[in-house]
Amino acid sequence: MKEVKLWTRKFFQNFWQYIGLLLSVSLFLELILIPFFRFLTTFILQAGKVPFISYQNIVIMLTTHPLVCLLLLVELVAIIIVIYGEFSYLMIGIEEINKQGFRLRKTIFRTKGVLKKVKISSLVYLIIYFLLIVPFADLVYRTPLLAKIHLPQFIMDYMTRNGILFMLLVSSYLLILYLGFRSIFILPLMINKNLSAKEARKKSWEWTRRKNGLRIIKQLFLIEIFAGITTAIGYGAIIAFQTGVDLLPRNFSFGFAQVNLVLIQMIAFVGISYSFVVSSLMLLNKTDNEKKDSRKVSFQRNRKYFLGALLLVEAGLIFLNNSFYLREIKFEKPLIISHRGVSDKNGIQNTITALKKTSSLKPDYVEIDLHETADKKFVVLHDENLKKLAGKNLSPHDLTLRQLQKITIAEKGYQGKIASFDEYIKEAQKLHQKLLLEIKTTPKDSSGMLKRFNKKYGKLILSKNYQVQSLDYHVIEELHQLNPRLFLIYIQPYNFTYPHSLADGYAMEYSTLNNSFVWQAHLQKKVVYAWTVNNSKIMKKMMYYHVNGIITDDIEKTRQTIKKFNQANSYAAQLTNYVLVFSS
Repeated sequence: MKEVKLWTRKFFQNFWQYIGLLLSVSLFLELILIPFFRFLTTFILQAGKVPFISYQNIVIMLTTHPLVCLLLLVELVAIIIVIYGEFSYLMIGIEEINKQGFRLRKTIFRTKGVLKKVKISSLVYLIIYFLLIVPFADLVYRTPLLAKIHLPQFIMDYMTRNGILFMLLVSSYLLILYLGFRSIFILPLMINKNLSAKEARKKSWEWTRRKNGLRIIKQLFLIEIFAGITTAIGYGAIIAFQTGVDLLPRNFSFGFAQVNLVLIQMIAFVGISYSFVVSSLMLLNKTDNEKKDSRKVSFQRNRKYFLGALLLVEAGLIFLNNSFYLREIKFEKPLIISHRGVSDKNGIQNTITALKKTSSLKPDYVEIDLHETADKKFVVLHDENLKKLAGKNLSPHDLTLRQLQKITIAEKGYQGKIASFDEYIKEAQKLHQKLLLEIKTTPKDSSGMLKRFNKKYGKLILSKNYQVQSLDYHVIEELHQLNPRLFLIYIQPYNFTYPHSLADGYAMEYSTLNNSFVWQAHLQKKVVYAWTVNNSKIMKKMMYYHVNGIITDDIEKTRQTIKKFNQANSYAAQLTNYVLVFSS
């Protein structure tokens, strides 16, 4: 506790220098580096005539576009080196401020020295180090670039539903967490001891053992707890003040709301900066031979001007975004889309019985999955294999439609039969229920599958205002060519590039979706659906992003969340919504 107090005092002694360092890096990453890498990925894919990166087309990319894969791999290595350089630059800058004041040239020169110690032969180790540090992103190394790295939630959901995979996931995470902790002294050792990456790795393991690992973890948690408590108090005070201001005329309270939302965002930034700086100071100090007594460093006038300019740029960007958020007292209600035709475990996915129950809840759309059968018809089924639902190691392509309809399937305590698409669509018409049709593809699909689909169902889909989506971009391309009037959604599991496609919209896995993608898609007059969203907080976040639809497993929860979000018609309520949604 004494050490935490000491380094907390050091942070506030040189507060503006630390804020200037982190703010400059944050703006550089947000305005230049991250857009550059996103643009570069988009350019490489478009030059190679590859629409998107997806697990659906990864094999095709490797076999038919090796140059594109090579360039993307080079870009990935460059991103990892940049992340490593970001850590090095920030930690060296923090050390310089603590000892004698920030010197840009000296900090850049020392950062280059650290990066030079990472040889080409060490790239594999660098990638491993990057993976080891990820679990500590929210505890120690919380930086803008690393905050962009997300493991898509659908992968996590899939692994947690399978017992063996879940145990493997937990074991792997614990191992990575342990190895990551053993590696947190690598950069401080390279900086203070002038060691190579290999030497620092060996020394780091000795250091954590010698310095009492549990005590270090406790100190890191204390830093995080202090930052969390003080940030929460600041949020509470601002929201309480806004509650009183909301009693004043609307235009007057709007001005205060803008200022208060900026203050909330600044408090969040200071909290993150505190966690990073104090944790770094502690780790750097433990490896420092010189043991210099740090003192308050004078802030030179030219640096004050530079920090003032940074704050103006940041405030301008925040005000633009906040004005859009605060003026939209009534957000456009997103479509509620039932995932696989069920809601709150009310039946077996993609079955007619579940459709009847779900349709009574009045979703805007019911999303279903279609596979081709052995006799070139269409069945409503998600999985490529019947093992999960029917205990049979068979795919839809192995059986005719009649054979598939005889099979009993079971899920969530229910039993039922597989439905043909003709049966399902007939029932949907009776119920006046709109459908979002996902076309599943496999290597076993017949060559004329999409032509037959469009010939038989194209006019009906248009007349009923149904929509079609697919993970396979070739489906989007061919259907667009066959029937340009179809409303086509391209499903993206990852957010790597800017929106660019023939599709009329995108369905994206929510954990990688961001405001920038939605905004750019809307500029192109294309819709964005988020999937699969079952958490109220995430639903609110998607509404803040202005998504056009929410694909969910719980219709009632989604409806109530949307209603409550739209009822937040005071500025204090909107500030509260913002804090609850973006509190992380």
